[in-house]
Amino acid sequence: MNSDICGNCLNFDPEPGGKLFNCTRAGHAGLRYGMQVRADSRACEAFVPFPAPVPEPAPLQPQKSPPSVPVPDPVPPAPLQESAQQSSSAPSNAAAPEPPTEQKRQTMPEDPPRPAGLCAWGKTILFAILALFILLPAWSIYSCATMSDTLPLPTPGPMPDDAITQTFQTGDEWAAGPDRKIRISTVERVDSYRLSSGEVIAAPRNMDFLLATVLSMNTGRSAFVTSPAYFLLADSDGREYADQTYSNYRIPKPYPAGSLTPGVTVSGTILWVVPASAFGFEITYLLDPASSPPVIASWTFGEDDW
Repeated sequence: MNSDICGNCLNFDPEPGGKLFNCTRAGHAGLRYGMQVRADSRACEAFVPFPAPVPEPAPLQPQKSPPSVPVPDPVPPAPLQESAQQSSSAPSNAAAPEPPTEQKRQTMPEDPPRPAGLCAWGKTILFAILALFILLPAWSIYSCATMSDTLPLPTPGPMPDDAITQTFQTGDEWAAGPDRKIRISTVERVDSYRLSSGEVIAAPRNMDFLLATVLSMNTGRSAFVTSPAYFLLADSDGREYADQTYSNYRIPKPYPAGSLTPGVTVSGTILWVVPASAFGFEITYLLDPASSPPVIASWTFGEDDW
């Protein structure tokens, strides 16, 4: 699963100090759309679905007119025969007979052929119906997918005093709870790091970066909230440090914040800024808050680990 739960943005890379980022490579449930993502919380501000292209109707082909049927010339009527009783000098007043019915049909003009296809109004109505059927399902799917991510995440409280602490090693070891598994694969302390674009991010003077690669898996039957803020960092002097994952320091793949559904695994980097003189760090995570007493997972790092 993509680590960016809020919108599945594949090209999230906001500028330093920017508040919004225009994501052009997002997708969910087989649909593509563009969106605006907040650089600090990765919340989805707005989106524009990309509807499926509507095929243009085939151009109208001119119909060939049927071959003209030759119309024979009308046959002149035969002269009337005078009756034997009539005088040869009497004028003839008889009218000529009408042409046959079939002959009259052939002389009548044919109706012009009607063009095939829809008229302009019909095309407009058809396109409006297709757009309606495409946009409404896309909006419904997007709203359902982002509903839990747009809600404010709860602020994690301090670790309970009566909790049981279980210590784990970085690498391939998982810290397993009733409904989740947590693993910290690597921890690195540096004074600067380089992005894929070649840009170097340097820590403030007399400060260092602490970068931890974290994986979380939902093994239960219901969703739970995950965020970099749920991983607490403290040094040997008892000083606690808030994570700076979504601050002004850009990192290639930040650990996501949102609702983790059953069967899904997410991963990413959590960043802290610590004094260069501080040592003896410990990362803690409330692994089983529902048990009595609660269970805390702990990862410790000394001077020999850097």
